[in-house]
Amino acid sequence: MLLYKLETVLTPGMTSGHYRFPFTIDKAFRQLRFHYVYAPKRLEDRQQSLELVKACYARYGFQINEAQAEAELPLSNLITLSVDSPEGLAGTAHRHADDAEYTIGPTFSSPGFHRMEIVAGEWAVTLSAHAVLSEKVVAEVSVYGD
Repeated sequence: MLLYKLETVLTPGMTSGHYRFPFTIDKAFRQLRFHYVYAPKRLEDRQQSLELVKACYARYGFQINEAQAEAELPLSNLITLSVDSPEGLAGTAHRHADDAEYTIGPTFSSPGFHRMEIVAGEWAVTLSAHAVLSEKVVAEVSVYGD
């Protein structure tokens, strides 16, 4: 059963931010499943990518040539997911996957998440924007109760 659906847009100015989205579960479930996807994964604009690489190195006092910048490509957007339960942190999926499913339950939880009872109350997903390089990144989280 679909319990919550989040669709949001992240932009480069949101890089290094953490964005919390609370939702309420009105009854206990056997487990929760979180389907998480964002796009685009890669910054496809080659020239923009090269400029970003060179600017990053320059911030730290290094000058690099085109070949050195090219070696850093492709550049990727990176948005990760954390989940809070009514009792506190349920876990994190700070991985590089742009399309994944995570499970939380009392007998099995995906790596990075605590095994726990799924209780009624306020839950939340937090999206951590480690790198938003594209003009916009669309993120979606669907939460299912079984």
